[in-house]
Amino acid sequence: MKKKFIKLNVDDNHLSFGNLCRLIKSQAKNKSSAMQSEVFCTLFDVDSINDTTINNYCVGVRGINDDYKQIYINYQKKYINDKNILKDVIINLISIMDGRLYDDKYDINKSESLKNLCLKLYNISKNDHDCKEEFTKELSALINSNNLIEAISNILFFVILDKKQPLYEEEIKVEIMENILSDTNISANDLKEYLNIKLAEEINFNMNLKKLANEGNAYACYELGLEEMKGLFAGYPRYNIALQYFQEAANSNHAGSYYVISKIYSQGLVGTKSKEDYEFAFNNATKAKELGSIAAINEIGLFYLNGYSPVKKDINKAIEYFEEAASKSYSYAYNNLGKIYEDKGEIDKAYDYYQKSYELDNSWAANKLGERERKQGNYKEAFKYYSDAINVPIDNVCNYAYYNLAKYYYLNGNPYVYIDKDINKAIEYFEHAADFNILDAEIELLNIYASMYIKNKQEDIFIKLKRIVYMIENNKKYTTELKDKIDKILKDIKENKSINLDIIK
Repeated sequence: MKKKFIKLNVDDNHLSFGNLCRLIKSQAKNKSSAMQSEVFCTLFDVDSINDTTINNYCVGVRGINDDYKQIYINYQKKYINDKNILKDVIINLISIMDGRLYDDKYDINKSESLKNLCLKLYNISKNDHDCKEEFTKELSALINSNNLIEAISNILFFVILDKKQPLYEEEIKVEIMENILSDTNISANDLKEYLNIKLAEEINFNMNLKKLANEGNAYACYELGLEEMKGLFAGYPRYNIALQYFQEAANSNHAGSYYVISKIYSQGLVGTKSKEDYEFAFNNATKAKELGSIAAINEIGLFYLNGYSPVKKDINKAIEYFEEAASKSYSYAYNNLGKIYEDKGEIDKAYDYYQKSYELDNSWAANKLGERERKQGNYKEAFKYYSDAINVPIDNVCNYAYYNLAKYYYLNGNPYVYIDKDINKAIEYFEHAADFNILDAEIELLNIYASMYIKNKQEDIFIKLKRIVYMIENNKKYTTELKDKIDKILKDIKENKSINLDIIK
């Protein structure tokens, strides 16, 4: 039977030659000059090469030819004594990305396009099982110190000399299973059955998943638990049912299930946040940590930060756990460290942590950095952070970023980033934020719909206005003062009086 190979340039799971070429092209200003053939010829100093051969290298169906590898073996030997050995190659790569020529006097370490490329490849390295932890840590240190020439040199040596290709589907499955099943009571057959229906993406996926769960398959139970928490079956979260699935999976030492059980009780989604509930949550987090859950390390830090039973409040202990989780690239731990130091008044140190979280694509940190830049008058930089904050999976998005984009860019336009007023875009983003109970967004919509209704008295606008009033009245931050202002606006609208819409801002 013919082996099925894994394509190494279609996702962010492999620090590969193909992904290097893909990312160079994706951020090149002139896409036509950043073709795979152009990048290949630049890297290996050749005039031309067959496109089929290049495609094979990039996809991963063939390993890079030994003759080409020998070029980098020679570079690597010289690199020990000369860290600039690849300088000309790197300058040419930057020229491809920037769409302009640079000479040998160009300062590589100041290249924004190269830094962005290195950051993207560094993030991929954390997903690649072939990359050792020491390698990714060194990359991070080099990038953070703006030593880009060494960072990209190390990446080039890895993708050309060290990254194994081709990789085959069956070999990957075996390796993943061996890593996952250590320290658990889960059988290899359970995991194989789960992967078979997961990767098949059948129409009857959930039916087959439930069948596996009924047979005690830990992975099926865990996934169904997550779907129940998201309300994907009933249209609303059913935490007690989710908990049953997680507990079944935990019986087989499924680390993620222990962690989620801890969160369910510590957040009061089930139970009453009693002392016994917190102790049960802590014990589950501890078990999850023992089984390798990084999120559980952060969770234990939160127990010490807040002084939840059975531990006493201990900021230093909390910092220890957050630092441990952060060392494993857990972005929420960086956020927690940042918040601790921000509360202490150590603002620069706090934002260093937020920056590290942002580099891990954390939406909340991106919005946080955007807030800082906006308040300092740097609207262009803030817009980038806010935009990055909403460009993440919906489960992880910081919804306040939608409010910020609507409020400071689309509602009235923003000349600093050449954005014209776009009331429809503003309403769309305010509505999104309002759906997540962001009071500021609800108030903005109240003023917008009130103003629109005053102008044309359309019934559909009045319906929207009443809906927003209802949302505000049911917001946890609703106050008597706010009620009086809303009542005044609605009374004036009813009596056809002119109103001061600024009264509620």
